[in-house]
Amino acid sequence: MLITLALLILSNRGAYATSITIPYTFVPNTTILSAQVNANFSVIASVVNGNLDNSNLSAGANISLSKLNLTQSLLDLQSTGTTLAVGAGETGDTVERIGMLGNGQLVFGPGSSSAVDVGLTRTGAGTLQINNASSSAATNLDLNSTPIINFSGIWGGNTVPAICGGRAYMTSGAPFTDGSAGGTVYYGPATSNLINLGGTIQTFSEVSISTGSLSGMYDVYATSASATTISLSTAAWGGINTPPTRSVDQYNRPTKHSATGSLLVAVIWVTSGNQCNDSTSERFISNVYNPISKMMFAQDTTATWNYNSATVRAADGNSTDGTGRVSFCSWLPSVPLYAECFCTLNPTATSFAGIGIGLDSTTTLTVAAATDIGNTQTGVMCSYAASTTNGFHYLQRLEYGNAGNCTYYYSGLGATGLNGLTVWINN
Repeated sequence: MLITLALLILSNRGAYATSITIPYTFVPNTTILSAQVNANFSVIASVVNGNLDNSNLSAGANISLSKLNLTQSLLDLQSTGTTLAVGAGETGDTVERIGMLGNGQLVFGPGSSSAVDVGLTRTGAGTLQINNASSSAATNLDLNSTPIINFSGIWGGNTVPAICGGRAYMTSGAPFTDGSAGGTVYYGPATSNLINLGGTIQTFSEVSISTGSLSGMYDVYATSASATTISLSTAAWGGINTPPTRSVDQYNRPTKHSATGSLLVAVIWVTSGNQCNDSTSERFISNVYNPISKMMFAQDTTATWNYNSATVRAADGNSTDGTGRVSFCSWLPSVPLYAECFCTLNPTATSFAGIGIGLDSTTTLTVAAATDIGNTQTGVMCSYAASTTNGFHYLQRLEYGNAGNCTYYYSGLGATGLNGLTVWINN
């Protein structure tokens, strides 16, 4: 019995983990004491029962997840700085494709001999920083207000300028609604309540300026007053088509001269009566951001009138906004514009007559159309499409003919509204 037990112990000795040291070794034909056998088993039991560690497990142990308690945290890995705490990749990779560093950064790479080339680091509450290959800051994902992504480098600064969410308008609380002539211009949230001023994106609420002491063309600038408010200021143009000297910010956006934190948000035209207007006859606000297409209209409600001269003149001699013309302003020299002029007229049998549109003129036809169908009420229409120049402008309804007489109509043939000027413009 003693010999058999000794042989069993010797034959199984190689199966013990290297971290277990057996105190007693038995050889044949010797006496085995029970205390020695118990001591050997006690050493094994002390390791197996709660003291197994990495040295006890084979590299190919391949322990099934079903044997693990997945209701508890599996890992609590710690390292310092940019030291790799844990990494993962595909079979055959020479470096990790994704890794977790001690400083909390997640890094990503191709899994080849190339190092990781992009990473994510938490830099503050609600903010993730995307790092480049050298772990330098390249992008901020700021989640504190709204999911805005601010890319540096693209615009030559620290952040991308938000598409400013405001518009200038005439009716408080209604940024997309027409407003009648008045002495107050508002600027407030339209598509959002965010605006980038001097490289800082902030929220803002509606503010206003008075036009009571203004007359002519003006730039309107927005400046940060606090983290949640802005203020407005103006700068007069040198003439109706001559803007003031401006500067640009780091994104090349127009700003007030030598004040790059004051962003140009609109241009306004103020009448000699110190009023601005945004209606179908007068569009005196031109928005830099969030412009929309709006209609303008002019129509003469005089039942009929006559004209018998080849000299071009304002239709029915009328140059009033909303009747003979429409007026508008533009901050850019490339705002799209489309207009249609139409009229029903009746020249005598020996004459011809026509209508037209004059850009900033009551005597020069920019576009025209005519008819020589005598003694018959005839509809005539012409259209005009262009990009405006910046500043103040108007489109005038015009008429002309030869020495014969021509009758122009607002009502006739059982209908009314047989003349007019329709214009579409972005403001």
